Amino acid sequence: MKNIASEFLTKLDIEDRIFSRKLKADITGVGYLTAIKEFQFYHYNLLRNECTEDIDLQFYLLRLGLPKFVSRILSGVSCFQYPVITFKSNKALIEAAYQTVTAFGFIEHGRRLAHGAMAGECSIHKISDRNYDVVMPDVVSYFEQHEASIVHHYAKIRQEHVDSVIKESFVKTGITKQIETLLTEQVYVFRDSFIGYDAHPSLDDFFFGIANVEIQNQNGFDSFKGNLKFGGVTFQKYMLATIYFLSIALKHEKFAAALLKKSEHIRLRDILTVTCDKQEFQACMIEALNMYGPNFEEFTPVTDEEAKIIIKALSVRRDNLSVLHSTMAPLPYLIEFSDTTWIQFGAGVQLGGVDFLLNSLNHNFPDDYSRNQQTRETSMQRALQRIINDYIPGLIYVDSFKIRRSNWPKST
Repeated sequence: MKNIASEFLTKLDIEDRIFSRKLKADITGVGYLTAIKEFQFYHYNLLRNECTEDIDLQFYLLRLGLPKFVSRILSGVSCFQYPVITFKSNKALIEAAYQTVTAFGFIEHGRRLAHGAMAGECSIHKISDRNYDVVMPDVVSYFEQHEASIVHHYAKIRQEHVDSVIKESFVKTGITKQIETLLTEQVYVFRDSFIGYDAHPSLDDFFFGIANVEIQNQNGFDSFKGNLKFGGVTFQKYMLATIYFLSIALKHEKFAAALLKKSEHIRLRDILTVTCDKQEFQACMIEALNMYGPNFEEFTPVTDEEAKIIIKALSVRRDNLSVLHSTMAPLPYLIEFSDTTWIQFGAGVQLGGVDFLLNSLNHNFPDDYSRNQQTRETSMQRALQRIINDYIPGLIYVDSFKIRRSNWPKST
């Protein structure tokens, strides 16, 4: 069984290399950007329409495949011909993007099954040279199901409460209507087929507030105390940057929707994903964080050097592709196109902005992460002790002890 699974993995690696070589032909980055645009378009519609089993499966494969696609093309093409491009994707480009990303998704899914077979979770049989049959057991153990269901339950309750508060605070007071009016007034058609819009402080404030609420529904947002540092920068600043990215993503989607109402010839898939200049984006981020940051306790102004560290930790570039090596690795809001240009990937920060943040901090600052995680465990122990003491007073707690038994190895 393990030999067949190992052989299957080897053939998947061969398929991976075949597709990766094909990606090297994309010297302009058109296929690369199309794939990211189409994923974002798919995600946007997925959130707003009824999800079927087929759609859910397709999106699962896209989520598996896109991180590998990004990693393979950025490692295979050292520099695209142009620093930035803007274009309308035609049918051939769109179909090729879906097929290629899905292919990487199938390869990753196959690897999951092969490793599952090696672990005894399923069985795999060779039918022919290029055909394998994976047989799943009648019952699949899912040890995290209970915990996941509890998390989902309370997240749903919290979201319902947030929606109720927003409706009470913004809809009934007319603020939502004012925001919609501003979105319509500020957005315009750029070069016949694309989007442009002017900034407005009321919009910035509104969407930063919404993002600050929504980010709390993402797992791990409270993983560390705000004053703990990673690479010399506090966790609070990384989190505020993630909130800022989410606010931009939410605002951009609303601008896109407003433009569609004003100009019906515009295609949504051509305006959902945009690019930006790296230096300008960093300057805007510093300004935003230093404007909203003082509303949070213990905040100190973000410096240029800290901003560089934050953006390096919250982005995918040609020099840090190892952050995408895990299966279904989360993607960030900032994905590199060139030395001067970011792709603003709103679906990334909406699907798992905090997940990428934690993954990246662990990847880039493993010593800081391990040390700070230990302080979190200590805080959890103290909290549990306080709760237990309310019900069973007088308990004596021993933090570490050794168990010895004749002819048995020592355990701690």
